[in-house]
Amino acid sequence: NAVGWTTYNVTVHLPGWVCKNVEMTELRAQGFTEDSMFEKFRHNMTISSDHLFLVVHPLSVVHVKLSGGSSTLYA
Repeated sequence: NAVGWTTYNVTVHLPGWVCKNVEMTELRAQGFTEDSMFEKFRHNMTISSDHLFLVVHPLSVVHVKLSGGSSTLYA
């Protein structure tokens, strides 16, 4: 969402995945000018279902890293 003023709610469906940890890095723009800089935010999350809910703020970029594996490996 690096081009608009809208917040997006994103749902990631992970069927058959056992997620141990979620690391999210967000670069959030401080403005909308040529010399605007980004603030960096890091979040660690855990999820207990097969859905990951993300909020992508206006003028930001989000990178998500999932740790885990297929639920059939843990059966």
